Amino acid sequence: MPIQINIRNVREEVRDELRARAASRGQSMQEYLLEELEHIAFWPTPEMVMEQARQREAASQGEG
Repeated sequence: MPIQINIRNVREEVRDELRARAASRGQSMQEYLLEELEHIAFWPTPEMVMEQARQREAASQGEG
C-alpha cells in the first residue's frame, strides 16, 4: 500500500532545480521524485557493487 513521505526544510534553490528537472522530462515534481526514489531504492550503491566484486574475486581465487 502506498504511503506518503514529507520532506521538510528543503532549500528553495533545491526545490527550483527539482522542479526544472521534472519539467524537462514532462513530469510533475511528484512523478519525478517518485521515479528518483525508486531508482535510489532498487539500484545498488557503489559500496554494494564493490562488495559484490570483492566476493566474486575471493570466490574465483578459491577455485584455482
